Amino acid sequence: MSTGTEIIELIRKQALLMQGTGLELAVVTSAMPLIIKIENMDMELSGEFLLLSEKFSEHKVNVSSGGVNINATTTKEDLHTHDVFSADIHSGEIIVSSPLKAGDQVVVMPMYQGQKYYILDRVVL
Repeated sequence: MSTGTEIIELIRKQALLMQGTGLELAVVTSAMPLIIKIENMDMELSGEFLLLSEKFSEHKVNVSSGGVNINATTTKEDLHTHDVFSADIHSGEIIVSSPLKAGDQVVVMPMYQGQKYYILDRVVL
């Protein structure tokens, strides 16, 4: 077999391994750590068996604006108060937590002949 033919055969085998067998439904049984149960299966999956997009994992987002003015009165344990006339917020970083919680239903796609599952989206009923 020539090198070109071997490469083509290797690519075909890899494509078959990555090919999904269809979409399936699963239920989140735990949000932290993330554990799901595929419908019609008797086992739960977590960790290395799950692939997540950024929207389902905790991640940081840089934010910026032209500034936000805040007018407020603060109270510390009823001892005294402080009047805040303005605070300018121009940029910063926020942490976005995973929106998944126990009981959520998700759509998953099996990959690598069912060795890993990619969580595509949350099902909204």
